[in-house]
Amino acid sequence: MRIEGLCKSYGDRVIFDDLSFELPDSGVTSLMGPSGCGKTTLLRILSRLEEPDSAVFLPTFSKISYVFQEPRLIPSLTAAENIVCASGVTDVEACGMLNRLGFSDGDCRKFPSELSGGMKQRVSIARALLFDGEIFLLDEAFKGLDAELKEVCAGLIAEKAQTVPVIFVTHDRDEADLLGGSVALLSGTPAGLSVI
Repeated sequence: MRIEGLCKSYGDRVIFDDLSFELPDSGVTSLMGPSGCGKTTLLRILSRLEEPDSAVFLPTFSKISYVFQEPRLIPSLTAAENIVCASGVTDVEACGMLNRLGFSDGDCRKFPSELSGGMKQRVSIARALLFDGEIFLLDEAFKGLDAELKEVCAGLIAEKAQTVPVIFVTHDRDEADLLGGSVALLSGTPAGLSVI
């Protein structure tokens, strides 16, 4: 995947100025950098939730799996129903993925108001994993998860990364190391990104 000439400003504030970079067609790239340097903005542009001022994307993606910083669950649907609604999988498949993420069968039938913050985040991760997008974007997706659950989630994400590019925004180098792959550093200057 290559992005060329990415420019994005909010009024007088320049976020990206002629940013160009290339990422592998599969595998994990952890995106790190100081707060406010444009990590979330970059994901929103890649997912077309936000338009750049200018850019060329090679290739473009029509189906995108996205884990936001907050779970964004439908309150009137159970954990499993939230996944079925978004991904089109069966209830059995949704519960199966949630089981892999530490849910009991009873937990699968709970509504978001009955779930802890970490459980809601795992529903969000399960939903994105089962949506089967051409690219997988995760914005600080491990919030509220303990070390053991992070390892489980990292394993599932690594499986996904065998066939699609995964971009994982984090402030935590340990999380980046857990996922493996490469690390891309946004420097906080409008055109600064380096892959290490």
